[in-house]
Amino acid sequence: MSIRSRRALSVLAASALTLVLASCSGDKPGGGGGDDLSWEDSPLSKALGYDGGEEFTQRDQEEAQAEMDEQNRKMEELVSSCMAEQGFDYIPNTNNGGTISYASEDEETDPIENARQNGYGMTTGWGPVTEGEGEGEVYVDPNAETYEGMSDSEKAAWDKALYGTPPEITEETDLDTMEWNWEESGCYGAAQHQVYEVDAAEGDGSGMMAVYEDPQWAELIEEMNNLYTEAPNDPAVKELNTKWSTCMSEAGFDFATSQEAMDSINNQINKIFEDHQAENPNDTEWTGPTEEDLAPIKEQEIKVAVADYTCQDELDFQNATMRIQFDIEQRFVDEHKAELEAFAAALEAAEQ
Repeated sequence: MSIRSRRALSVLAASALTLVLASCSGDKPGGGGGDDLSWEDSPLSKALGYDGGEEFTQRDQEEAQAEMDEQNRKMEELVSSCMAEQGFDYIPNTNNGGTISYASEDEETDPIENARQNGYGMTTGWGPVTEGEGEGEVYVDPNAETYEGMSDSEKAAWDKALYGTPPEITEETDLDTMEWNWEESGCYGAAQHQVYEVDAAEGDGSGMMAVYEDPQWAELIEEMNNLYTEAPNDPAVKELNTKWSTCMSEAGFDFATSQEAMDSINNQINKIFEDHQAENPNDTEWTGPTEEDLAPIKEQEIKVAVADYTCQDELDFQNATMRIQFDIEQRFVDEHKAELEAFAAALEAAEQ
């Protein structure tokens, strides 16, 4: 089974822990004992045909990276053509794609020790890169020189063609409910829509997207989604989160869940962006908060994260949450065995 198959078959199950128990980020504490669980043990993943025992190999990573790079290349070519139609000479920027990286078990770090340095990792990594910092190639925008040589009116026309007209944001604007409209987002919006929506639904692994959108499976998919969105009401989940909250209270923090703790930091960072956008709605040069802006938030983040991961460790939180999750999944699998087998078969056939 290819990496794309494994991602697609496990997409509904893989996000479960975050949605259900508001657990946490990458490195998870609380895995003591000899009966440590992992997503390889997920009943729903197995029912969907995902062999959790398959390790994510270097070849898988390279394949996923190549797929991402190809999507970025296609998108940039479309942007270039679109900009040319509007009278601009845009050089495809193939250096702005993402990088896929998966840590092996040997590379995992102790989350509590990591939190003492980086918190949840939300406030780290901001600010300009200094000379000699980091590894790899230095990012260069091939259109930067052209853009800098433009007049203000030419820059405005370029930005409008490339990004569209930005939505009007006021103090009354609810940023959480704003929806992105590709038709109003310039050449980038059109290119993203073509590559990540249209092309993704027609080929290159997209046959599986058609399965997900097939009305035949709509009810089953909705039930799987409900399985996770309703799970926080499970008595075992509530009891575990209550124990975690009590532990955090003893450390001086008032949070109901780990997700709430993380959100408290994320909301502070978002407020910096919201305040800047409200005060400078037409500022296209700002790249984000400085380390000085984030310093007080980082200090709070580290304190919260250390307490969070320490409490999770004391409660064996990872194993406890997975045991609850897998019990919920197993009940669902037992009740929908035939439907899940048919759904997994349809996904597998779409990959052929």
